[in-house]
Amino acid sequence: MITTTTTTTMQLQGIHGPKPTPLTLNKNSSKISKKHHINNPSQKHVNRGGEYKSPVIVYLKSPEVVHVPPHEFMTTVQRLTGKPFSSSSHQDFFADSVWDKILGWCQAPREVFITVKEVIEMADSWPWTQSRREIFHAIVLATLWNIWKVRNDRVFSGKRKSPGDVVDEIKVPKEPKPVPAKKPFLEKPVPEKTAPENVQKNLWVGLLKTVVASALLCFALLCLLVESGEMAYRYHRYNRHLLLHLSSTTTVRSRGWLTFSAFFSTQPSPLLVRDFIHSALYDPQHGYFSQTPRAVGVLDTTIPFHNLRGRKAYLSHLDKIYKQNDVSWFTPVELFKPWYAHAIAEAILRTTNLSFPLKIYEIGGGSGTCAKGIMDYIMLNAPTRVYTNMSYTSIEISSSLAKKQMETVGEVTSHLSKFKVECRDAADSSGWGDAEQQPCWVIMLEVLDNLPHDLIYSENQVSPWMEVWVEKQQDRSGLSELYKPMQDPLIKSCLDILNVDKDYRPQETREASLPSNIWAKMFPKPRRCWLPTGCLKLLDALHGALPKMSLIASDFSYLPDVKIPGERAPLVSTKKDGSSSDHSTYLDAKGDADIFFPTDFWLLERIDHYSSGWLKSRIEHFDRSSKQGKKRRTITLDTSVFMEEFGLPTKTKTKDGYNPLLDDFKNTKFYLSVPTHNTK
Repeated sequence: MITTTTTTTMQLQGIHGPKPTPLTLNKNSSKISKKHHINNPSQKHVNRGGEYKSPVIVYLKSPEVVHVPPHEFMTTVQRLTGKPFSSSSHQDFFADSVWDKILGWCQAPREVFITVKEVIEMADSWPWTQSRREIFHAIVLATLWNIWKVRNDRVFSGKRKSPGDVVDEIKVPKEPKPVPAKKPFLEKPVPEKTAPENVQKNLWVGLLKTVVASALLCFALLCLLVESGEMAYRYHRYNRHLLLHLSSTTTVRSRGWLTFSAFFSTQPSPLLVRDFIHSALYDPQHGYFSQTPRAVGVLDTTIPFHNLRGRKAYLSHLDKIYKQNDVSWFTPVELFKPWYAHAIAEAILRTTNLSFPLKIYEIGGGSGTCAKGIMDYIMLNAPTRVYTNMSYTSIEISSSLAKKQMETVGEVTSHLSKFKVECRDAADSSGWGDAEQQPCWVIMLEVLDNLPHDLIYSENQVSPWMEVWVEKQQDRSGLSELYKPMQDPLIKSCLDILNVDKDYRPQETREASLPSNIWAKMFPKPRRCWLPTGCLKLLDALHGALPKMSLIASDFSYLPDVKIPGERAPLVSTKKDGSSSDHSTYLDAKGDADIFFPTDFWLLERIDHYSSGWLKSRIEHFDRSSKQGKKRRTITLDTSVFMEEFGLPTKTKTKDGYNPLLDDFKNTKFYLSVPTHNTK
């Protein structure tokens, strides 16, 4: 099925100038069928129009064929939003609305990116009337102009004349008349009689003005699209070949592409992959978790596992709650509440020294379900003094989730005096202040999978590793990779820990054997490896601020059906209308897709030892035989083993004995790390 998405680069606005000019279709009205209505968030913005009965409102709400005067189409939308015509909010709404209608006409869901050119080619097979085809061509032209304008905005910045002014100077009138001999671009005509001494000077002046006029004319021809809503459509509305030519390199992208165009406009230099991923996920305005407030769902009630017959009934119930809540996914702590959080609380109570006040930090607390479940369990099962003296601090980077956590924990009034949220990045060591020498617990559930990673690349088996950077292509609308020699300290440290290349040493260079070199050149095999530099940065910050912390982390040990190449490669997924769509490259994640990585728990343990100082000293001094004791005692458990040890598995069992917590989460593990007596 033909599918596509919309884009805010399709800012379907009118001509630039003091008064926007609507698209003129040279028709009194056009029929627009509403048989195939697509429900989408843009309708909510339309409904803000209140009592104003515009043609757009009638069009959205009526299932019948309605008449929309084309000259009112853009102006009525502006009145509906009540915002300046050129505002970003209005452009977002208008682009979404118009392309929703186009895709509604052709019954095409908005899921996959396709080019404008492909849309035009597909339109040949659509049973459209001539009037509808004219509307479609006009909107395509306006779309192409706005995409072109965004790409070339810097060309116009700082110019004395706006593109509209330039066009006004050379615009051909509707009814061409004989052009007088006077040259319009010359300020003063050359005198017919000129003194001999001024002939050469006047010739040079005339030549210079002619060159300037020609350049201005060429520039103005490019700027004809400024008037695309009216002028270009007037002359080329039936020229399908022109549309195909204009759209050959233009892509209709999702809303995230415009935001990342804006991001790269302020960051013209290439970005490390980890910085690109961090912005794609956590940017306050353009990131996935900012644009998708319901990325992680919250269940109103506990799932009644004992009332479900078996696995089929459980999956049916799960499908039902996903459709009802319209969220990207539910975390295990949410699906199995409160039992999942209770198991973590039991593990803490069993292994902590209760002679000290219990202090818990949670990184990325989500909706607060885990915090509330742990505090509930401690209140009911631990000695009174433990609950009375405890403190629970959530470190949350999202302000909206921080607010949600306070609401969730606040359902029990006594919890509020012991709970607080710090809205900051836990990986930023400056936010922790001075090191805390008291024992504490740190909880990280489904945090490691969303931490930024770096990518390294080697063209064959013996070539040195290179850093991968992301850069915006100058002459195209996409992003590309750039390879640089290894120089980033964080990547070097992670590579030391992993020891991916056995010949790699920070201060040594070893040449591979001659047969290996020959084999690699004859049969080159490019290598790509993802490094959890975000995890290394986070654990460095935690060990520096909380040297006596105990750690509980849970995450996915592997992910199925990953399309992106490389060891420990991520899954990049977009979810819409209850269905997920996976991408084949991480460069597609521009604020509209989740990026999550599998956790290499063997590597996590090594990073933990490195950040604690034990493995770091061995690597830096090349002392593999050091007898210095480890500072951490670690263990990795399957989720089923952890729950059977600390939880109540019977609480999540169905009637026929099926237990989704034990049977369906075999690709998840728990990592526990506690300090030893070697920790000073």
